[in-house]
This record gives sequence, C-alpha cells and structure tokens, in this order.
Amino acid sequence: MSKQMTLRLTVNNIDKLMAVRTPEFVLQNFHWDLTVFKYSGGLDIRLSGKNGSNQTPHNVKIDFKMQSSVGGVQNIEKGCNMQLRHRQCSNIVPIISWEELIKNENGFVVNNSVQFEVKVEVKVNKPEEGEPNAKKRCTANSPEAEANALTLECAICLNKIKGQDLSSTYCGHLFCTKCITNAVQAHKRCPSCNTDLDLNKLHRFYLPIVDKD
Repeated sequence: MSKQMTLRLTVNNIDKLMAVRTPEFVLQNFHWDLTVFKYSGGLDIRLSGKNGSNQTPHNVKIDFKMQSSVGGVQNIEKGCNMQLRHRQCSNIVPIISWEELIKNENGFVVNNSVQFEVKVEVKVNKPEEGEPNAKKRCTANSPEAEANALTLECAICLNKIKGQDLSSTYCGHLFCTKCITNAVQAHKRCPSCNTDLDLNKLHRFYLPIVDKD
C-alpha cells in the first residue's frame, strides 16, 4: 500500500539561504519534514522521517521539480529512492549548483525567491518471515527501544547532537553553539525560519544526553 503527498514550497531571501525546514507532515504514520539548504556550492534538499514505534519496511520515493519563469527552459527534475527499516530515515538529494541556480537566463530565482514542487511517496512493504520487524514489538525499556531512540541533529552541520555545546534561538530552534553563532554573525537570521536574530537572542541549552558510542 502506498500513499503520496505533493508539497509546493517557496523559499524567500535565497541570497541569504542557509537552511529552511518545512513544518512536519504525516504520511503512513511517519512524521516527515523537508529541509532546503545551501551546501558545498549547491542547493540540496533533505527528507527526514521518524516514528516512535516499530514499523514494517518502507520504500520512500522523492520526486523534485524546480519551477522556472523563463519559457523554453526545462524545469529541474530530480528523484531518489530510499528504504526505511527502522524508526528513522534521512536522505539528501543534490538539486542544482549555485551558479546554475542564480543565472538570470535560467529563470529559477524571481524576486529573490525560488519555488519547488516535491512529491513524497511512501510504500509499506509486507515484512518477510524472519526479519526483525516481523517479530513482536519491543517494550519501551528494552534494548531494542533504546537502540532506536530518537536522535537530534543540528540543522546547519547535520551532525548528531551528542555532547557538544548547544544553543537555542528565541524563535525556538536548536543548533550547535558554534554553528548558530557563525550563522548569526554572517546572516543575522535564523537558518530554520529566517527570523531576524542577533547574538543576544541566543541561549545556551542543556540536554541530559549520554553518548553510548
């Protein structure tokens, strides 16, 4: 059984883009979000999904289209597939180089904004006999539950949050202190929602995280 959702996104202030994340949406009992960000000289999109319970295997397909205002210019179309067998998955799709994105003749940037259409399709597969997901559900305090516990990531560097210094913005987003400090100094905005920020609006944040690696 498969279900799909099509999202139409507009990203403003593209010249100052670091990372912009969509609100969560639910598809096949998973909570998903998309992040559009500038990385390694290009524009990338990242799909993340998570759920707090055991799941049968999922196939996830992403189809991406960037709109152009110039007639005769073919829209950028990209796609990828990933398989989810645990409680979380994440995949990054490179879309276009920054040089190609900002060329006036390509027509992708209009009034310092770009528009996307992203179709996410999630298919639930029947688990094969003997697969871990075909076994009975683990209890909340079991080793399996601890191994699959939700992890947090910095939206700027995309590294897992473990024992590093953390800071939150007054608009409610959490980052590595080093990452958000550099971002605010350079752009004066929140990388997740583009809210105006200065260093006085950052607050140290402490989590009771135990690093088991």
